[in-house]
This record gives sequence, structure tokens and C-alpha cells, in this order.
Amino acid sequence: MKDEVKINQFKLIRMIAFAMLIFMPLVLLSLMFVVSPPKQSGGEIEMTLLILLIVGMIQPLVIPLISRIQIQNWRKENFEKKNPAILFFMLSLIKFSLIEAIYIYGLVVYLLSGDMLKALYFYPVGIGWSVVHWPTRNRLENFVNRLSEK
Repeated sequence: MKDEVKINQFKLIRMIAFAMLIFMPLVLLSLMFVVSPPKQSGGEIEMTLLILLIVGMIQPLVIPLISRIQIQNWRKENFEKKNPAILFFMLSLIKFSLIEAIYIYGLVVYLLSGDMLKALYFYPVGIGWSVVHWPTRNRLENFVNRLSEK
């Protein structure tokens, strides 16, 4: 029963990962082809680009801190009765949200500047973080085993 729950959680995580990390960035990219704001330039646009790009690069670095806090809270509660795969699912949603925000930053820069090239700077960053945090069965197994040991 516990393995079945783990497999179902993994399938759901993969489906959500596909939707949030592959499908949604493509939707945002296609939106950039449909909406054409007027081209603007200036120091504030460049500053916004740099600030959001830096935030997008370092934002996922808080994921280990969030994970540590969530795991500590999970352990404080009666964790013998809880399935660690569900915690993995919740942490995965947090990761995906932080990564998807990077693509949204690109859309914001596009809407402010009207320059699609500036918006595309965010896509390699988002793709890189997506690859780093893509859910695999091995990661789920390691996570469950690590939490089950202690």
C-alpha cells in the first residue's frame, strides 16, 4: 500500500512538473508572440532586467533552507504515521513554483520593455534550474529512505 501511494505521488509530481516547468513556459513564450507592447528603453528597464535576472538566478538557492524547515516540522509531528512521499510532493510544488517564477519574470521584463530578447535571458536560467530540480524516481526513493531511517 505504501509503495502504491509513493508511485501515485510520483506520477502526480511528474505530471505537475511537466505542466509547470515545460508547458507553462511555452505558454508564456507564445504569449510574448501574441502581445506586443511598445518598445521602451531606459535605465529603469535595464535595472529591472538585471534585478529580476539576479533574483531568478539565486531564488532557487533557498530551496534547501525551505526543505530543511519543512522536514524539521514534519519530524516534530508524529512522522511514523505519515508518508514521506507526500512531503516530497509538497516540497516539489514549492520548487516548481520558485522555478516557474523565473519565467514569469521574463514575461514582466518583456511587458515593460517590449524586447523579447531581454525576456529570453530568463529561459536558460529557468531551464537550468528545472534540470537541477526535475523529479526523478531515484530522488523520491532517496528522500523517502532518508526520512524513514531517522
